[in-house]
Amino acid sequence: MVRGVKSNKSQMLPLTLPMSYSELVLFKGKGMYTLNEGFLIDSFQEMLKDIYTLTYGNYILELIDMSMVDDEININLFKNVVVSFYFLKNKAVSDRIVIRKFELDLLKYTGHSLNFENCGICRNKIISSNYIIYPPFSGVCGNCNKKNGIYISYSVFSFMKYLYHIDIMKIHILKENNYILSEIEKINSELIVTSIGKKPKSLELLEIL
Repeated sequence: MVRGVKSNKSQMLPLTLPMSYSELVLFKGKGMYTLNEGFLIDSFQEMLKDIYTLTYGNYILELIDMSMVDDEININLFKNVVVSFYFLKNKAVSDRIVIRKFELDLLKYTGHSLNFENCGICRNKIISSNYIIYPPFSGVCGNCNKKNGIYISYSVFSFMKYLYHIDIMKIHILKENNYILSEIEKINSELIVTSIGKKPKSLELLEIL
């Protein structure tokens, strides 16, 4: 709860705007927290000037809201939100690469890890695969029956595996490939709905642009 925040003159208003990165001092009451003070680290207001970065930013926040519960602490995921916002704000990396990486890390850091190293059926070591099953979110080797999953190309699997394991601070070295990123978008969408149980709505705006 923030008193007087609806006033344009409120010093707390910039701290509570969506996508603002702030350090806050909160007082825990019986049923809610009260914001006492804080300071703004970055408002990310540049993202509001572009419909794509604005939509992607809202999408990230929607995923966080859907996948976490109140008072849950997840330092790795928090770091990825902030870094993703800086990439979107500064256009340092393709927006689509940033979002696909965030989706994969969201699954990883909320307990829905993907296994790119072993067949999800026989558990044998795999280098690549053209099929993913979920759950348990794994590739399938050429010797096992392929069911309860989706076919993908070997190139998509390899890029997805690399994107999953690379540190988010290093994704600027990746080159955008429209086909591969579009395929990963479809896969991630299925994995998110399966693991979280809800379908995000934020990106629907981009479908009509």
